[in-house]
Amino acid sequence: MQKKKTKSLDWEIKVQPVYTEGERLLRGYQSIIKGEESNTVLSVMKNSYNPRTNKEFIDIVNELTVVAKTNAPEFSEYDSGRKVLAYLSNPRKKSIGGHQISDQILIGNSFDGSTSLFVATVINYKGSNFTYMNKKAAFRVSHRTKELEHLFDYVEMMNDYEEEKEMLYNRFEEMSDSKISKDVVDDFIKAVIQYKTHDDEGEPVEISTRTQNKIDTMKESIQKKFNELGENVWALFNGVTDYTTYHYTGSKKQNVDGNMYGTQNTYNQRALNYCLDLLA
Repeated sequence: MQKKKTKSLDWEIKVQPVYTEGERLLRGYQSIIKGEESNTVLSVMKNSYNPRTNKEFIDIVNELTVVAKTNAPEFSEYDSGRKVLAYLSNPRKKSIGGHQISDQILIGNSFDGSTSLFVATVINYKGSNFTYMNKKAAFRVSHRTKELEHLFDYVEMMNDYEEEKEMLYNRFEEMSDSKISKDVVDDFIKAVIQYKTHDDEGEPVEISTRTQNKIDTMKESIQKKFNELGENVWALFNGVTDYTTYHYTGSKKQNVDGNMYGTQNTYNQRALNYCLDLLA
């Protein structure tokens, strides 16, 4: 589970060699440990993997804080520190369809090879939220190079970031203006959850009780957003973000602001892609 956000990230990693039970050195591998006094092994990786330290991570976060003119960063860690996150809350608010929407710059890093060091956007709308992985603006700092170039062009990065985010918000406005029929809801939910109604031979498949509960709960979230926002594509999309934020109960639920990991993230991304296709 994600820890509560804090104002600092007060630990560092250390890298140690890996030994077998017989105390023989396992050549070509390294263990990444959390903190000086901890025995928490974050990962065992090949020597070609060069972890980006928390100091490097914090330096980048601080630079972005100044350039983006945001509030002070808040830090969080996930999965015992295997992933670290920093959130920069944007003091400037936007609105979609007359309703306020806010966002945060998300900077993330991992010590288990699951991600590079990256930048993304967390969108918060009426309590539900999702993460948008910026494509044009987001840098990806690899764990495969030894030297980290500290002199990034943060100004250009933030200009690209804001430009791409503005384009995304424009698409949200289009969603808000695009009326739809409720007939699309069943197909939409099927595309998001991706459950089977027929097997490979074309024979009908009985939907499990667990899947049917997901379908019914997601449909309730969508109807809730239709009632709030009208029968439009924006409400359709927000039905899923409402579901993943408040109602998803899967075994791999990820309690991270922005729902950026696991099934919650997968559902949100499928929903966004489906809704963008409806605008085409």
